[in-house]
Amino acid sequence: MLASLSRRLRADRALFAISSLAFGSAVADAALLPVLPTIQERFGLSGAQTGALLSAGTIVTLAVSVPVGLLAGRVGSRRLLLASALLLPVSLVMQGLADGLGVLLAARALSGLSFGILWTIAPAVAAGSGRGAAGAGRLIAAAGAGWLVGPLLSGVTADAWGYEATFLAIAALTLPLVAVLACGGPGEERAPAARLHDAIAAAAGERALGGALLVTALLGVVTGVSGLLAPLVLARNGLSAGGIGAVIALAAVIFTTGGALSARIPSARVDVRLVGGAAAALGVTFLIPLVSFSTLAVVGFLVFSAGARAVLNTVVYALARSHVPSEALATPIVGVMNVTWAAAALAAPLAAGAALSAGGAKWAFVATAVTGFAVAAWMLRAPHPRAAHA
Repeated sequence: MLASLSRRLRADRALFAISSLAFGSAVADAALLPVLPTIQERFGLSGAQTGALLSAGTIVTLAVSVPVGLLAGRVGSRRLLLASALLLPVSLVMQGLADGLGVLLAARALSGLSFGILWTIAPAVAAGSGRGAAGAGRLIAAAGAGWLVGPLLSGVTADAWGYEATFLAIAALTLPLVAVLACGGPGEERAPAARLHDAIAAAAGERALGGALLVTALLGVVTGVSGLLAPLVLARNGLSAGGIGAVIALAAVIFTTGGALSARIPSARVDVRLVGGAAAALGVTFLIPLVSFSTLAVVGFLVFSAGARAVLNTVVYALARSHVPSEALATPIVGVMNVTWAAAALAAPLAAGAALSAGGAKWAFVATAVTGFAVAAWMLRAPHPRAAHA
């Protein structure tokens, strides 16, 4: 009994530690969006170059997700998460001191490395130990809280002292996360070595895992399109960095609430049909900007899409975690999921930026909505998944 209680306490401390890092990482990511129009003007960036700035970190996430997933079983999760925590403030300092697009791109690449490590390891840890959606929901809620704090802090700081001060202040605030991970991160228990071929074969052979890959690709498209276009449209409507930050923070409140509520979904209820319904709901939200690019319409889009994304993020990780054929494949499969997310998130802002430069931004929202409906149709037509693995 004491041994079981001790394991539970260690698992809870690990969940708190990775949730803290998810919070800090989200603060850093969200801080970029309110100041993105300012950076675009400061360095004279085109729409495509601005999209490339958002994609720089995603390129690295795409490259490292699978290696991190395979490496975690060999060197342990704690060391990798410590590296993620260290890279975060370094990337922020570089963004604050950047004197050109090249340094900004390098800083975003380091941010993508930190992000890739975190979101390959954290979902498997959070949804493990039998927690399912309860653990994944707490992780998503922590990230949502970061998206609440980040835009507000970024907008207020940028309006008062400039966008450079924003990144330097957040760098100082995220540095203590290194100590949090060192003291309370996951243990160094190492799983048996896994191969990429095994993870891909598992995803191909299990309908639920294959669906999870499609959903994470959809989430990547959503991240790239909304992250680029929404702040730029709001800026063109006359909102300052502080105003954009307040709007993003409002959406983050909904995202955080959605993650917390999703944590209450019983594991037995998480199946491909539930995930497909959430994907359809997310697709619907991308039809809102087709009606109007007014500030009210864009705010409504951000709020409703945030709720749908929170639910979808929670249940897709819980679905995947409950259907892995072995513990050794838990983190590698999340790594493969991150590759699909990163590939989509990489292409989406580049395409959306090109559409913006050509004056056809609404087509980016149409394409995203169609993608959501296609993923939902695949999931909803799927047969009920086989019984989850123990």
